[in-house]
Amino acid sequence: MPKSSKSMSVPRLIGINAVVFLLLYALIDLSYSGYRYLKDPSPDSFSVFEHPGETIKFDPIRGYYLTRTPSRIARVNFGQIEYTGSFRGNAEGFADRDDFSIKRSSADERRVAVFGDSFTAAIMEPLNSSNWPDRVEDLCQVNGSRRLELLNFSLDAAGLANWASILRSVVVKDQYELDGLVFAVAWDDLDRQFAFFDQIDSKRFLHARAPTWDIAAQPETRSQALEFLEKDPDPAHRYVLSTEEFDAFLAGNWKPRQWSFRLSELVAGVLHGGPPRRNPAEGFEPGQVLLIEQIRQLAKEHSWPIAVVYIPSREELLGSEKETNIEKSKKFSEMLGATFFDGREAFRGLSNQQIKNDWFPIDAHWNRGGSDRFADFMAAQIQGWLAASPERRATPSTPTGE
Repeated sequence: MPKSSKSMSVPRLIGINAVVFLLLYALIDLSYSGYRYLKDPSPDSFSVFEHPGETIKFDPIRGYYLTRTPSRIARVNFGQIEYTGSFRGNAEGFADRDDFSIKRSSADERRVAVFGDSFTAAIMEPLNSSNWPDRVEDLCQVNGSRRLELLNFSLDAAGLANWASILRSVVVKDQYELDGLVFAVAWDDLDRQFAFFDQIDSKRFLHARAPTWDIAAQPETRSQALEFLEKDPDPAHRYVLSTEEFDAFLAGNWKPRQWSFRLSELVAGVLHGGPPRRNPAEGFEPGQVLLIEQIRQLAKEHSWPIAVVYIPSREELLGSEKETNIEKSKKFSEMLGATFFDGREAFRGLSNQQIKNDWFPIDAHWNRGGSDRFADFMAAQIQGWLAASPERRATPSTPTGE
């Protein structure tokens, strides 16, 4: 009996120590959070969105439509503004500085449709700043090459389902004259079901995804979209401001007041290494395969060559094997019969500090330095790829054989 009692005391002792530790941790976190709240009631990290009410509109094809009215955004981390960017669209509702024309502007112009996410739409950049497709156009002009137009159909938070919908119901339907398609794949883009945004009211800017890969599951009306959007909880520490409040924020005269457990958030941020991200799945679900096959078939019908470029993460470039998703991107390229570009090559030979300098300190996106470096790489890749591709001089978007 004494032996049994002794053996039972070990787990009991562990349990008591665990409870004491948790209580002590809770007391420390509560005290520290209370002190920080009295000193500065704003969270350590938060995002702000300007809401003029006229910028982001739900769209059943794109996911959302960007008007010409700019709407600013900013991210604060540990008291410092990490970036100030903006949402703003062209005449077609996409994040391109130029309006799209369906037909070529001249006989020697080469035109490529680009599909990507926030890395390519570049919402983290201020108004009138160039994203990497814009810079590629400029580089090709400076180099005296044939005029190259990259039609940027990218949208923040977009991925495979949005790309297929835009290609099917905008590019093909409107009969754009093109010489090829480029898909810029980052992180979990290939696992993203149809994403859509809307500015619900003066204080809510919501984002949701369709529940399945089935095209029929995508909302067709704003009322259908609202059913999903209203269920989607507002992310923590995200604030929607009026234009006057946003100006006050930039001037240092506005800060949010919100209680939070600072120590726990700090620990969670360190463990995650930045904002939370969904880990990409290893394979493709049947619904994904159908969309990929649809993209391949549409490109084949219109004789459009395809290129897939892989956009690496900062952690991957710094040596983290678990952060890579290149094998899935290569498989996507193979399924499309595409040319594959390894975007990691744009950062080869850089020191760890140089790589860190090309990204925001905490946010998972690259900054202007990283975007420009990637653009320099892609300018050469796209020109070489197009030079090896047949010329397109047929009527706009006419399938071969018609």
